[in-house]
Amino acid sequence: EEVQQPKPHIAVPAIEALRYTGSESELSELYANLLATSMDRATAYRAHPGFVDMIKNMSPDEAKLMRFFATSGNQPLINIKVVVNDQGHFRITHRHISLIGIKAGCQHPPLAANYLDNLVRLGLIAIPERYLTRDEVYTEIEEFPQIKQIREDLGKQQGCRVEIDRLSVELTDLGKQFIRACVIDKAAQERS
Repeated sequence: EEVQQPKPHIAVPAIEALRYTGSESELSELYANLLATSMDRATAYRAHPGFVDMIKNMSPDEAKLMRFFATSGNQPLINIKVVVNDQGHFRITHRHISLIGIKAGCQHPPLAANYLDNLVRLGLIAIPERYLTRDEVYTEIEEFPQIKQIREDLGKQQGCRVEIDRLSVELTDLGKQFIRACVIDKAAQERS
């Protein structure tokens, strides 16, 4: 009895886009959840028409990241920089390093920093210059074998020292709405 006809400016583009994402189950699920959200009187207000274009601009791995953020919340990131000792100048050599791609089950985890850039561009996440308060979440990244090797290699440069900036990934309010409308499966919400 709560079922309603979805608004055409959401349903038509979503159905059209579904035709082209049939082989990409991660993206198809986002469209299907958006349609289900828009068809329920109680949740239709969450279905923003811009979500269709956002999904069109996402890769399947980015959809996996949004699903990961839905259950895991804010995540740690680091930047590695080389500081010239005498002058205080620095150069960021590796930015937005995390284990998010691995933890989310991405097909291409090394591209996670690029995925995060795109999700920032879409307005779904933010990477503010503040960090999470639990040191252990950063230790996991900093002690990861490939990251330790990068730091050791950079540390061999004469007259330089290696420093780490701790950051975090946070969902924006729009990102939280996107998760409620597109990521969280409607049938799973009804069962819980």
